[in-house]
Amino acid sequence: MTIRPRKPSARFVTSVSVVALTLGAVGCLGPDVEPATDVDTGTTRALIQIDSVSNGAEPQATALAGFARIPASSDAEAVLNLLGWDLDLPPVGTCAPQTGESDPKATDAPIDRVEFLEAGEVVILAGSQKATLAPRAFPTVSDAISGVVYTTRDASADPLPPNVAYEVHATGGISLPPLLVSGQAPSQLSALRLGGVPIGEVTTVVASAPLDVTWDVGTPGDLVAIELALDNGGATVCSFLDEAGTATIPAGTVDRTGPGWLVLHRVRVIPIETPEIDRGELRFDLEREVNVTYTR
Repeated sequence: MTIRPRKPSARFVTSVSVVALTLGAVGCLGPDVEPATDVDTGTTRALIQIDSVSNGAEPQATALAGFARIPASSDAEAVLNLLGWDLDLPPVGTCAPQTGESDPKATDAPIDRVEFLEAGEVVILAGSQKATLAPRAFPTVSDAISGVVYTTRDASADPLPPNVAYEVHATGGISLPPLLVSGQAPSQLSALRLGGVPIGEVTTVVASAPLDVTWDVGTPGDLVAIELALDNGGATVCSFLDEAGTATIPAGTVDRTGPGWLVLHRVRVIPIETPEIDRGELRFDLEREVNVTYTR
């Protein structure tokens, strides 16, 4: 998920804030995942994150790939919490405020050296498009965490299109064999209406009344997350089944008035199942954003 600096409030995933602010992208392992750490060798976790953001114009797309080696002596849950590799969505059909803060109790658990592994050349093939990711030093959040992650060189609409088959190739490094990850990207959200009004025409949201939202019916298993936030702080996120095509955000979900924004995310998570990775995810987050003013 992406944090854009012009929005000081939390996105619905902000828990890799150090990575996000430095690289412009973050990712996650689902909240129901129970790490399976080998007693002797530890565990290797992977995240490949594809983000596409549109405000009605051409979308901007970014990608992030990371391969974390967590030693058996570390508490894997604490490491994932520190890195922000959790989805941080409320239960389907509900809304919850977002603080962007990790669980302080989790980071009290023991954490030994965690390394983001070199993966050689990392290339994304998406339909007829190709993007080679650039290695970047992992921003230091702890002396115990080091290594590299891989990101797109800049935001671009062309290399990372929706609704096509993706293949992510890594040539491998000293501690990571070559690997191939594949999955189908979802389509962009379309036919979006807020209170019956096409999203491109919406400038005001009445916070004191329920807000009906509709979209093109999506694929079973995907989620639609709706983020409502104010420019001067505070954000709430609601989670719904994409296949429903409709949702109602309760009155009072935004408890103040003023300028802000509303973002609809279509989220798809595909487990990474390869011998090289103990557990990981290929995640797509396709966003449609609109600036609004919240009123009573």
